[in-house]
Amino acid sequence: MREAKEMEIVYLNVDDLIPYEHNPRINDHAVDALAHTISTVGFREPIKVTKDYVIICGHTRYKACRKLGIKKVPCIIEDDLTPEETKLRRISDNSVAELAQWNYELLQQELAGLSFDMEAFGLEMPDDTDLDDLFEEHEEEEKVKQNYLVWHGGKVETTEVDEETLNQLLEEYEDSGSKQSFVLWLTTGRD
Repeated sequence: MREAKEMEIVYLNVDDLIPYEHNPRINDHAVDALAHTISTVGFREPIKVTKDYVIICGHTRYKACRKLGIKKVPCIIEDDLTPEETKLRRISDNSVAELAQWNYELLQQELAGLSFDMEAFGLEMPDDTDLDDLFEEHEEEEKVKQNYLVWHGGKVETTEVDEETLNQLLEEYEDSGSKQSFVLWLTTGRD
């Protein structure tokens, strides 16, 4: 398990950043929503780059800043990663978010009374008549998830023994640090 590295934020010219040419994430549809968020609340998440300024995480932020005409952006230079770790970091940054889901009841409470048009931020909240259907769908999805391991768009059927084993390993891993690289830890022999 790697120690947490102290991160220094540096401000780099947007024009000096280099999008990763093999970036598998298609993000053009998200640029307007993120640009709206940045123009409303400011730039809040640094772009992560290699020592050569190739983007690891933050391609959508990069495109949004270019669209808004922002010249300098906060960045973190992640120069301590191997090429394989850089690829893992790039992929996991996006794929982990896909595993999360909304609790629609809590989301509705959070959105109540907000003066912002959430559609402009890329979030469409259904009207109240659709919420009961969403809650039922969410409950059904939770039931399905109890029987499957979902990983980067794929599903693998699991047994109770599989789930117990994974939970035990996760507890063991939690004792040794963050969950950020749990899968890498599992696949590399858990040293």
